[in-house]
Amino acid sequence: MELALSLDRLPLTRAALAAGLIDERRAEVITDELSGLDDAHAAAVEALIIGKAPGLTTGQLRALARRAVIAADPAAARRRKEQALKDARVETFTEHAGTAGLSGREPVPGRRAGR
Repeated sequence: MELALSLDRLPLTRAALAAGLIDERRAEVITDELSGLDDAHAAAVEALIIGKAPGLTTGQLRALARRAVIAADPAAARRRKEQALKDARVETFTEHAGTAGLSGREPVPGRRAGR
């Protein structure tokens, strides 16, 4: 559902997904990386990267999109990073063998810290 809602403002990505040019995972990478941009910047970045998306791994696509976002709107990229640092958390858990685990985590997309 989150992907479908995110694709509302990214028509090129939605069309590429519908045509089978990219898979759901690549569409998620694009929507995730462009989420901090306003509509105009998102459209510009989308137009820049969508043609390359089918031939890239998701890691390569994420790196390309991230660089394009920073170039298009450095302030948005900075705000996203600052918010992520604010919402980051540490989790502890018990491993199967009875030992403890500790993990530094980034925020869950769409969810504020403390929920």
